[in-house]
Amino acid sequence: MSLASTDWRFFSLKRQRQAVVDALGELEEFRRLGRFLNCGHGAFVESAELPQSSGAGCKKMYRIRAKRCGDAMCPACSRERMRRVCRNLCEFLHARKQRFRFMTLTLCQSHRALPEQIKQIQTAFRKLRVTRVWKSSVKNAVWTMEIKLSRTGRWNVHFHLICSGKWIDQKALARAWDIASGGSYIVDIRAADERAPVELTKYMSKAYDLSVIKNPEKLREFIKGTSGRRLFGVLGKDWRGLRLSASWKNPEDIELDWQYVDLVDAIVKKALAGDPSSCQLVDSLPALQRYCAWLAKQ
Repeated sequence: MSLASTDWRFFSLKRQRQAVVDALGELEEFRRLGRFLNCGHGAFVESAELPQSSGAGCKKMYRIRAKRCGDAMCPACSRERMRRVCRNLCEFLHARKQRFRFMTLTLCQSHRALPEQIKQIQTAFRKLRVTRVWKSSVKNAVWTMEIKLSRTGRWNVHFHLICSGKWIDQKALARAWDIASGGSYIVDIRAADERAPVELTKYMSKAYDLSVIKNPEKLREFIKGTSGRRLFGVLGKDWRGLRLSASWKNPEDIELDWQYVDLVDAIVKKALAGDPSSCQLVDSLPALQRYCAWLAKQ
C-alpha cells in the first residue's frame, strides 16, 4: 500500500486540504503553500515511561512528532489549536468563582468586500469598549471573530465573547452597538453555562466555515482578508495572564526520557499487515487508530 508521508494527518480532511492548496496556489502564496504541504511530514513515534504515583511500576506513554505548519488555514493545526485553547480557557475560568456571560455582536450583512467588513467590525468593537454601558458592565472578556457565508452568498461577520462583570441590559447594549457599528443592532447576551468555553473555542480555532470552503472565489477572498489579522484575544487586566494558544505541558513531562520508536508510515504498514506489537502501538495513539480504521475501509 502506497502511503504519503502526510496522509496520517489529513486522511479525513483531504477535501478541505485540497481546496486550500488550490486557493494558495492561485494567490501565488508559494512559501506559505510549501509549509502547508509539508505539515505532518517526517512523522515518527516516541515513547517514554511515566512513574506511577502509587509506586507500582511505570506507565508506557507514546506521542507523535512531526513538522507542523501552524497555518491559520490548516484544518489539522486548527484542530490541535482548538484542543489547546479549550483546555487553557476551561482551566482558567474554572479556577475563578465568577458568573460569566456569553455575548454575540453581529454586523449587518452587505455586499462589501470582506477586508472592509472586518475593518468595520473591529472599529465598531473598539468604539463599543469606550461606551458607558460597556465600561460599567464588562470587566474582562475573551473574544473571537467568526466569519461565515450566508445563504445569499454575503459575508456574515460577528464577534463571540465570554465576559465577566455586572449584569448588562440587552437593549442598552443593542443601542450602543448600533451607534458604534453605524447601523448594526443585532446583539445577544445570556448567562454562560459550563459548555461556553467549548463553544467559544470552536469559533476561535476553526480555520474556516464549511460554507467558505465550498466556494473557491470566496475562499480566496477569505484567505486574503484574514491574513495577518488577529481573530481572537483577551481583554481586561485581570485576565491578562491568560495565554490562550500557549502549549499545555504536563509538569511531569520535563522528567521523561523520550526515545525514538519508528516512523509513523512503517508502524501503520506493519499494523495493517497484522504485526502484534505495531497493532498495540496504534491502539495507544488515537490519531493512528482512526487513520488505520480509515485505511481498512478504503
